[in-house]
Amino acid sequence: MDGIAGLAGWRWIFILEGIATVVCSGLAALVMSDSPLKAWFLTDEEAKFVVQRLEHFESDSEVYIKETQEINWKYFRDAVTDPQVYFHCLIFFGVGCPIYGISLFLLSIIKNLGYVLSTAQLMTIPVYVVAAFCSVTLAIISDRVKWRYPFIVGSSCYSWLYHGNYLLDGQQSFWFV
Repeated sequence: MDGIAGLAGWRWIFILEGIATVVCSGLAALVMSDSPLKAWFLTDEEAKFVVQRLEHFESDSEVYIKETQEINWKYFRDAVTDPQVYFHCLIFFGVGCPIYGISLFLLSIIKNLGYVLSTAQLMTIPVYVVAAFCSVTLAIISDRVKWRYPFIVGSSCYSWLYHGNYLLDGQQSFWFV
């Protein structure tokens, strides 16, 4: 698109990304509701359940700590000594590092394959489209079966197999893709 309408190619990338952002935000403004009772995607029973949960969290001081309350050091000590907290930190680190590694270095990786910068930036789009499609599809399926565990563990194991195979083999062999 370099030269179309007298604009450089890199400017078109920002324009197209901006148009997509504005369209998505406009759709989100139309789809999102002000409260659970007005949510078109919730049944009456689900909306009442959400409202009850919100009222419970706002009224029960043991469950929901308001900003004006003092910190109870017992809860802090419980959190610091709980092994589950450290396990969740490890999970977050294991999920966050690959995500940020890909998002921060994908453009450089594609550019180092010999593509010019504007082409490299456009070539990152399919990776994110596939990732978004897989994420939404797995979320819908896990929501339908009401079971998150196998989808989270399965996706993590697939990622570990892929990256582990690449690290051990030293080359890209996609025997399980």
